[in-house]
Order: sequence, then structure tokens, then C-alpha cells
Amino acid sequence: MDQDMEEQLEDLSLDFNDDEELELDSGNNNQNPGRIDLYLVGRFFTDKSINFNAMRTRMAEIWRPVKGVHVKDSQPNLYLFQFFHEIDIQRVMNGGPSLFDNFPLIHKRLQEGDMPTMV
Repeated sequence: MDQDMEEQLEDLSLDFNDDEELELDSGNNNQNPGRIDLYLVGRFFTDKSINFNAMRTRMAEIWRPVKGVHVKDSQPNLYLFQFFHEIDIQRVMNGGPSLFDNFPLIHKRLQEGDMPTMV
């Protein structure tokens, strides 16, 4: 490592008080929070309950969205997936079937006027 870089690294610090939050930028800055066309609504083809936290983590690992995905539990076994870039949602729509615990995810891209609970 060259000398200049070592000096710059020595000057780095993460100082914050206990009552302050450490905020990390994940590149997910909600640039398009109101774009309904960046949402998918879906449910898993099962009668069993789904572990929401495990599913949310696993779907993000499978899809690997560049700008991230936010998942909301809308109703029992009905989920709302918010993407933050057109490329990410297109990859999910054009990719193969999405599975969680071997249960397929049946999903639809929302359009203007759609009610997520009625899809």
C-alpha cells in the first residue's frame, strides 16, 4: 500500500454519540417512491405460513437488485415488492420462476389503478 493511502486511512474515524444513529447509504435512496410501475404484488402458491424475514432476505439474494428491494407484508401470504430501478424489476419479471422453500411466487407488476389486495 502506498504511503499516501496509508496516511488517509489513518485519518478515518467513525465517531458518533450513543444517542445518534449510524446511517449507511445502500444506494436505495427512494428516488421513485411513487412509481406504481416499480411494484410487484405476489403470493406464494401454498397454504402454509411463510417466515417473512427469511423470505425477504432470500428473495433479495435470489434477485440481487442493484438498487435494492423493499418488501411489505400486505396480508397473510400477500406481499408487495418495491423496486427502485426499472432494470431490477425487469430482471425479476423476465427471469425464471422465483421460489421460496420450494413454493413458487405468483406475481404481477402493478399498474396505475391496480389495488394490490385485489390482484
